[in-house]
Amino acid sequence: GTDASGARRATNGNTGILVWSGAGPVTIGGTNAGARNVISGNASGGLVLIGVSNSTIQGNYIGLDATGSFAVSNGSDGIELYGNPHDVTIGGTNVGARNVVSGNGGNAIYLGGASNIVVQGNYLGTDASGSVAIGNGISGIQALAGSQAITIGGTNLAALNLISGNRGDGLTLNGVSNSVVQGNFIGTDISGSLVVSNAGSGIDIYNSAQALLLGGTNIGARNLLCGNGGYGIIVGGPGAGNLSILGNFIGLDVTGSHALPNGTGIGIFGDVKNTTIGGTNLAARNYISGNLYSGILIGGNVIGTLIEGNYVGVATNGLTSLGNGGIGISLYGGAATNSIGGTAPGAGNLVSANGNDGIRLSDTGTSYNLVQGNLVGTTRSGSNALGNAFSAVSMFGGPSFNTIGGTTAAARNILSAGTNGAGVYLS
Repeated sequence: GTDASGARRATNGNTGILVWSGAGPVTIGGTNAGARNVISGNASGGLVLIGVSNSTIQGNYIGLDATGSFAVSNGSDGIELYGNPHDVTIGGTNVGARNVVSGNGGNAIYLGGASNIVVQGNYLGTDASGSVAIGNGISGIQALAGSQAITIGGTNLAALNLISGNRGDGLTLNGVSNSVVQGNFIGTDISGSLVVSNAGSGIDIYNSAQALLLGGTNIGARNLLCGNGGYGIIVGGPGAGNLSILGNFIGLDVTGSHALPNGTGIGIFGDVKNTTIGGTNLAARNYISGNLYSGILIGGNVIGTLIEGNYVGVATNGLTSLGNGGIGISLYGGAATNSIGGTAPGAGNLVSANGNDGIRLSDTGTSYNLVQGNLVGTTRSGSNALGNAFSAVSMFGGPSFNTIGGTTAAARNILSAGTNGAGVYLS
């Protein structure tokens, strides 16, 4: 798709490389720089694999010039896998295996009904240095319904995918199941200290997505979700459920001490069941701070969400204010039977220094929720004030049958209000 210099288009009228079912196993590229393909400037997709199995895609520049410095766009997706592909590796943990897939008209990587796919060590939406945005026109990775057993990243630092600078979401999972997203930088440069924003959300999960793990309790599993124009993570129904969001930095840089804001930290909306955000294990704690709007928003027919052990509005030291601009944690619009905190050791959340209420429950139908064991408006010790701008906990607009605290010491919330609010505000 380019001339011999790799700098100018010599466009093929359709796809750069097309591999049909039955042609595999196929290796495209390799870990030696001399094995690199430059697949750019084509009228349609860069690399298309249809029904291919047991194949490897490594070390290529797709959508860029031969230096990896500027876009020579393919018209559609950089890499497309569809027609039930399986057991395909894109990238790897050897630095030479890195694909740089940027500047394409569609997604960097598109997975349609794929299974047992490993995506590791790639740069999706930046130049080859990992510092300059050369965005793909849609998402960094888009995986559609029927895709399962997808691994994006890993706990080894070398498995990190940099997914930044794209014009849509960093990662879109539509009806995907039994998959793992770990150890990636989504919305930053490769240092994790500067914003290279995806215009949409960092991770967008919707429809009947099931049994997804975002992050984990191994420190290497942490996703860095910062600087995105929408949410750090957004989950929407119908039918999504059994998701685990553990150990991530959402709105903080790689050091956990500076804000790199998303619009909102986490949003969960509409017919989503049994999501876990954090946990009683310290390593499961998410740090959701510094975002422009709220930390966690849960609205609509969302049930069974468990929010435990997180820091919302503070740095990782639990002492320094890095407030979200809006509410710390909000349940509204009929969210029911969700829990913020709990009575088990380590279940309480620290929700402080946010620009509105710490915790808010609002609207008719928002019912049977528990708020227990939390520190709201204090530092991590509970002995010093670090107030949210308004009330520690507020309820208004018709919520019913909710419980704030309880009859045991473990259920006790420590509620310290800001100068403009109350410990508990009921209206």
